[in-house]
Amino acid sequence: MVTQVELARTLGLDVSTVNKILNRRPGFRFRKETVRQVFHMAKRLGFDFSRIKFPHRRRYPRASSQVPSDLLIYSTGGTVLEQGAAVIRDMSPVGALLSDIQLPSETLPVKPFTIGVRPRTEQMSAELRGRVVRLDTSSQVRLGIEFTEFETEIESRLGGNGRG
Repeated sequence: MVTQVELARTLGLDVSTVNKILNRRPGFRFRKETVRQVFHMAKRLGFDFSRIKFPHRRRYPRASSQVPSDLLIYSTGGTVLEQGAAVIRDMSPVGALLSDIQLPSETLPVKPFTIGVRPRTEQMSAELRGRVVRLDTSSQVRLGIEFTEFETEIESRLGGNGRG
């Protein structure tokens, strides 16, 4: 199996150039012919495209926070399955990290569900709904949630400037 290093040597290019082209990294411009050559040669030499690591890039910066909140677990039909509490940390206009999660059942549903978070502050009054995109159980349970709708209230509190 050919590596990016071998591909770069074959083409006479820098390894970082090959990496940026294969990962389609934004912000870098390469000649169309160079991009075509990299993909053509990668395919020809049997490069395993499934091994490309797509870096996770945040669209919006996170704001560190520690906001006590009510936590609601909804079924896909909108029925409240369970109520508890959590602390919102690392919030952005499109998502948040929830920690210190307390649910009476101490479990999350197996079937699809939606998370609702109601901050217990005067600065933020809306319920924020989202879906779980990350689950961390290494030390304590933490959930990364992505809001299902863009919240202009969150954006204004964090000093954002809109989507797009």
